[in-house]
Amino acid sequence: MNRSANTLTYSACFLLLLACQSSQASELASVTIPASDIGQFHLETSGKVVLGKKVNDSLGEHILLLTEKPRASPNGRIEHIELVAAYYDQADGKWAPSWTIKDGVDCPGLDIAASFFAGATTITDLDKDGKAEVTVAYKTFCGGGVDPSIVKVILRQGKQKFAIRGESLIKFKGQEPMGGTNKADKALLESDKAAFKRHMDKVWQQVYVEVNDR
Repeated sequence: MNRSANTLTYSACFLLLLACQSSQASELASVTIPASDIGQFHLETSGKVVLGKKVNDSLGEHILLLTEKPRASPNGRIEHIELVAAYYDQADGKWAPSWTIKDGVDCPGLDIAASFFAGATTITDLDKDGKAEVTVAYKTFCGGGVDPSIVKVILRQGKQKFAIRGESLIKFKGQEPMGGTNKADKALLESDKAAFKRHMDKVWQQVYVEVNDR
């Protein structure tokens, strides 16, 4: 399929989604972009694309990309993983970066892991102002045994950023669980951010549990 046909396909899919009611009133209609099609948008990317989404709000058309980039040391061992969530706006037929969330882990000589919970990613309009909020969740780990991972749930709306940070809850067979604590940004405790906090708590519940069967 050529570039113009791809563009028409995404436009048609998008119009169809906009014509249908979302299963949850606060969620904005979005189109998933296969990783193989990302190149046609001429975006600056680094690493493996694990999720691409195209969405419209009152400010226009946007693309969200989640990428993961491991980096090996000279001995060939993976010792650094970078996670990037990038949001692009369309203007004058071109895509320009709007905001970026960057995180990762450096872990020489120990077990390392870092990944997005791509299935927990949401694009919403919780405060009904017509502007999209993007919520992403991910975990990072560096250690030499069975320990909780660092877990973060982050919501972005333009320049505003809110986070719940904590650790995974590890469930062991026949033993007491380990970890599971978290702390929300102080701003999320304000009454006008209650909808954001409820949504982020819901996402946290989806992602923070790990099961260890050993």
